[in-house]
Amino acid sequence: MKQSAIAMMMACVLSIISTGSHAALPSDAVLTFDLGVCAGNSCTSGSFFGVEVAPGTVIDTPIESFNGIVLGTTQPASGTHVGAPDGSESPDIDKPWLFFGNTGMHQSLFPITIVADDGAGNVSLDFSGWSATWAAIPSIPLGSGAWDGNPDGIAIMTCANTCEGGDTYTLAYSATVPPGDPSGFGGVGFNLQLEGTVTGVSPVSVTIDVVGGTTQECSDVGGSTVTLTADTTVSGGAGLASIDWTIDGGSSGSGETITPFLTLGSHTIEVVATTTAGDTDTDVATVEVVDTTSPSIDVAFLDSRTGAPISEISGRGVRFVTTAFSATDACDSSPQTQGLVTPTFGVNDGDTIRVQGNSQTVDLPTTALELSVTARDSSGNTSSGQAILFISD
Repeated sequence: MKQSAIAMMMACVLSIISTGSHAALPSDAVLTFDLGVCAGNSCTSGSFFGVEVAPGTVIDTPIESFNGIVLGTTQPASGTHVGAPDGSESPDIDKPWLFFGNTGMHQSLFPITIVADDGAGNVSLDFSGWSATWAAIPSIPLGSGAWDGNPDGIAIMTCANTCEGGDTYTLAYSATVPPGDPSGFGGVGFNLQLEGTVTGVSPVSVTIDVVGGTTQECSDVGGSTVTLTADTTVSGGAGLASIDWTIDGGSSGSGETITPFLTLGSHTIEVVATTTAGDTDTDVATVEVVDTTSPSIDVAFLDSRTGAPISEISGRGVRFVTTAFSATDACDSSPQTQGLVTPTFGVNDGDTIRVQGNSQTVDLPTTALELSVTARDSSGNTSSGQAILFISD
């Protein structure tokens, strides 16, 4: 790319990098590009790369899409050789090109991703994985060493509108061949211009919304009923045909909202939205159902004759009392319980204890009995409760 073109692109660099607004360029978009329009060693439009073989002397080479740049995907190429392209190459981003008598292709050794997007057609892309393979050299790194004022490792993309599917764009990038590179071009400046169209963008997008969040407290025996909603948008006049759900790999219904019962543990939720033309988009979420709530406990001493709760025995004579305790838990239908009466002996729910007044022979030489109960549910949550029975003359 010529310096004037780079300067035009750089006018928006600061605003692109500093913005945090919603991106209009989809993260999985494909950037196809048109063949450069060139005369001799100079290109004026379309797509091409330039090498500054001497200060102020740039040799341009036209290039054209093969698969184009697929954002978020590593795109290696191989099979370069001495001489002109002969069909033996394995291209990905661009079609094989001839440079200084040898065949070459561009590649991305790391996925190209969106760094920033102002939503108005100005995007910066991470090009740190950009590379070329040429003359049987597997990789000539072109991911750093920006010049002409370009941000290091960053390509500047400008769209006619908002960089959505079908929009046209121009991309500018510069780098420096590393010193000592086996290509013989170590320390030489490299620049790239691409002109093309944003394609490969599905007209449908879907996102899973888990009502209450992706961590759910167990609310019923063994799990919880969870509300899952598919937030779906379509563009370009597309029609929505279906929304289908799977949970842990099994079909779990269709429609905008489903309310499955999820057991304790982790679950993988997947939704697929399909248009009438067969375009699809998928989203995946993980929902964890946990039990962090301890059981509730009821503890009491009961009068063995009447069944009424009592907290004190007075007067003479023998009395019988019954221990009563139970635990309830939303997630466990039968939490374990253990009772202990002090003076110390273990009891069960419904046990009868013989208590004799202090003026007689004392079976239990104490002025009070304390019933302590612990409960544990199947998730290991515990709780405790107490009841006291006072004994007097």
